[in-house]
Amino acid sequence: MKDAPHEDKAYDLLDSMLSPESGEYLVSAYGIGHSNSASFDNISDDRLAELQLPKDPTELLNSGVMYCKFRYKDTVIERFETMKAGF
Repeated sequence: MKDAPHEDKAYDLLDSMLSPESGEYLVSAYGIGHSNSASFDNISDDRLAELQLPKDPTELLNSGVMYCKFRYKDTVIERFETMKAGF
């Protein structure tokens, strides 16, 4: 962030993205992991099971399997195919 005009705002953005609250939302709403393990503390075991995510994110990392249920997979594939076809 050398010579950044608003270095304080850049740090505010980073802090907010790394917060447990941001992680909790990303995990719950989109089923993706988060770098802050505290993000998993307020997510129910049932929701994590539905998303195929462990309560402790290091379990997922240690397993070497970096795939979990992707809610919008079909939509992403459909849009990707549309773009490949040239709209």
